[in-house]
Amino acid sequence: GVIGNSYSTVEKCYNTGSVNGYEYVGGVVGNNGPKTINCYNTGTVIGTSRVGGVVGSSGTSTVSNCYNTGTIIAEDYFGVMAGG
Repeated sequence: GVIGNSYSTVEKCYNTGSVNGYEYVGGVVGNNGPKTINCYNTGTVIGTSRVGGVVGSSGTSTVSNCYNTGTIIAEDYFGVMAGG
């Protein structure tokens, strides 16, 4: 929604629009860097795999003080906050 692939901290970002992709799809960040802090998503997020309301793929990174109220539509590895 805001950032496709992050290599640094993402802070104080939000998305309210629809996001549609194939893999690594997030309302705010598709593939998370070390941290995502104080972010939110209210839009619909649609993808096939690794789909999340805030972060599509978080791996071992930190997602803190974030929230999602948007709809998530996915087939595999998905979550309200982070997809996988």
